[in-house]
Amino acid sequence: MAKKRTKALAKRQPSDIAERRKLNREYASKLAKAAKADSTMKAYASDLAQWEEYAAENDLLLFPISVEVLAEYIGSLARASYSISTIRRRCAAIAYLHKASDVESPTWSPKIRELLQGLAKTHRKKIDKKKALTADLVRAMVKKIDETFFTVGLDHEKEWRARRDRTILLVGITVGMRRSEIAAMEWDHLEWLDDGVTVFIPDSKTDKKGEGQYVAIPRVPDAVLCPVVALEEWETFLDAQGEDGVSVFHCSGKTVNRIVQRRVAQVLGEDESLDYGAHSFRSGFATEAYRSGARLDDIMQQTRHRSRDVAQGYIQHLEQGKNPAVHGVLQRLQGAPDE
Repeated sequence: MAKKRTKALAKRQPSDIAERRKLNREYASKLAKAAKADSTMKAYASDLAQWEEYAAENDLLLFPISVEVLAEYIGSLARASYSISTIRRRCAAIAYLHKASDVESPTWSPKIRELLQGLAKTHRKKIDKKKALTADLVRAMVKKIDETFFTVGLDHEKEWRARRDRTILLVGITVGMRRSEIAAMEWDHLEWLDDGVTVFIPDSKTDKKGEGQYVAIPRVPDAVLCPVVALEEWETFLDAQGEDGVSVFHCSGKTVNRIVQRRVAQVLGEDESLDYGAHSFRSGFATEAYRSGARLDDIMQQTRHRSRDVAQGYIQHLEQGKNPAVHGVLQRLQGAPDE
C-alpha cells in the first residue's frame, strides 16, 4: 500500500498537493464541528471518520467526493457485508458534509440512487446478533483469568490487562450497558453506596433529552465474583500504580469488543469467540435476568430500552423452549386434561 501511495503522489504536481492539503484542513474543521453537535451529528462524525480511513488507505481526496469514488466506496462496504442501513447512513453523512459546504453531493446522482435501490434488493445481510454471555460463561472466563494470576508470574502490562478485563466482564454482565457506555465510564460517574454502586450515564442512545440515566450494580456475598468488589480492587490497583485518570477502563468500545472475544476464546476456542462481542453483555443481561424470573419492565429499567419489542428481542432464542405457551400446546397434544 505504501508503494502505491508513493507512486500516486509522484504523479501529482506541487500545486495539486497544496490544494489537497487545503481541502483536507477544511474537511477536518467541518468534522470537528460535527463532533460537537447533537447525537445525529456525532453519528455522522463517526461515519465520516470511517470514510476518512478508507480514503487514506486508497489514496483518495477526502473532499469533495465524486460520484465514481462514492460508488466504489459503497461497493467496498457491500463486499465487507455491512448492512444496507449502515451504508445508507454513511451516504447520509457524506451528503450532510457536502450540503454544509454548499457543494453538490454525489448522493444526489441518479447513479448512486439506483445503486442503493439495487443494493436494497440484493444485499440481504443476516442480522448478526451476538450470542448472549451467560452467567456460566462469564464465571468460567473470570476463573481462567484468576488461574493466570496464581499460576503465572505476570509482568505489569499483562497484570494491568488481566485486572481490567475481569472487572469489565463482571461489570458488563451486570449493568446491561452498551460497549460505548462501558468505555466512557468515569470514576466521577460512580456513586459508592453501602449495598453497591450507582453508575451515571451522561450520554446514551435512548436519552433523547440528554438528562442522563442511571444503572445500579448491587454488592453480592461472593467477593470473587462481585462486580462492586472488582471495581474497588481495580481502583486500588490503579492508585498503587499512580494512575489517577478520570476514565475507569482506559479503552474504547472496540477494545471492549476485543476483550470479550479474546477471553471467550480462552474458554471456548477461537472459532466460537467470533459469535460473541461487547453486545453479548447486553443480550446476556436480558437473557439471564429473564431466566431468573425478572419481569420485562425490570429488565428494561436496567437496559434502558424504550421499546418492549426491542427489549424482548434481547432475550434470545435460548429461552423459546421455556415459553409456557409452547408447553401448553404440548400438554394438549399429549391429551392432558383441562385444569
